Amino acid sequence: MRWFRRKDFEQDLERELRSDLELEAAELREKGLSAEDARYAARRAFGNTILVKEEVRGMWGWTSLERFWQDLRYGARQLRLSPVFALAAVLSLALGIGANTAIFQLLDAVRLRSLPVPNPQKLAEVRVANGDGVGINAGDNSRITNPLCEEFRDHQQAFSGVSPGVPIHFI
Repeated sequence: MRWFRRKDFEQDLERELRSDLELEAAELREKGLSAEDARYAARRAFGNTILVKEEVRGMWGWTSLERFWQDLRYGARQLRLSPVFALAAVLSLALGIGANTAIFQLLDAVRLRSLPVPNPQKLAEVRVANGDGVGINAGDNSRITNPLCEEFRDHQQAFSGVSPGVPIHFI
C-alpha cells in the first residue's frame, strides 16, 4: 500500500523541489544570467526549501500521528529507565480505571438504564394511608402480602395496569 510509504513521498517531494529550482534557474538563464547567478537567484526567489518541505509534510496529514508515536516511544524509554516508577504508574492507572468502571457500572444499573416497562414516564407511585389519612412511613415496615398485591392488581381501576412480577411497595 503506497499510502504508508513515507520514503517514497519524501523522495517525490525532494525531486519536485529540485525540479522547480532547476526550472526557475533555467528561466533566469534565458533572461541572461550566468548559471551560478541563476541558481542563486532561483534559491532566493523560491525561499527556504526546508520550510517548504515542512509545510508540505504538514499538509500530508500524518504529522500529528508521527508526533504521537514519537511521544509514545519517548515515554516508553523513560519508563524503562525507572521500572519502580513504571510499576507504580501502571498500578495506579489500573486501579483508577477499575474504580471508574465499577462506579459507572453501578450508576448505569441504578440510574441510567430505563425501567423495563413500555412507558416509564407514566409510572405512578402508590401510597397507602392509615385510617386517619396520614401516609404510612417506610420505617413502619409495613408489608403487603402477595394475595393482597394480586387483589389490588386485579381490582384497581385507577391505572392501566400493574406490572406483573413487580412487587408493589407502599411508602
